[in-house]
Amino acid sequence: MADLEGMDPHLQTGLYGKKELNPDEQHHFLGTFRERVYMAQRVKTFGEEQYLAVWETVLLDHSDGILLINGNLDITVVNKYIQLATKYQVSFTLVTDALYHTNPEDMAVVLAAHTAVNVDRINIEDFVAEQPAQSVEPVKHHWYDKLLGH
Repeated sequence: MADLEGMDPHLQTGLYGKKELNPDEQHHFLGTFRERVYMAQRVKTFGEEQYLAVWETVLLDHSDGILLINGNLDITVVNKYIQLATKYQVSFTLVTDALYHTNPEDMAVVLAAHTAVNVDRINIEDFVAEQPAQSVEPVKHHWYDKLLGH
């Protein structure tokens, strides 16, 4: 490789491409930095109903963000996220570059801000795991329900 220190910056960019800050981090979070992420979901839980309900709340709270969706995934499930983004007027982008894979630990959906927000807990799976299981109270039947056929 040539000595880059003495080379013109424009020539360097032309030969080697634009320098990226933290390229691994950006690839992991579908093209954005970790510090800009409000919420993220992995491929392994992509499309599960319990997570879609959480996304509704998150999108409502952060309608200023942009929803980044891994476009290499099943389009029928991707459409569910597009519909949610449209419903809450959140802009979205399908990210379909070959670097975004469909391995279970890869990101499927990321809600990002345009600037740093530094949210500590961003994995939607953690939020759902912490939710107490909603108990359903049994319906109380009165003695006269049987008489009236209810």
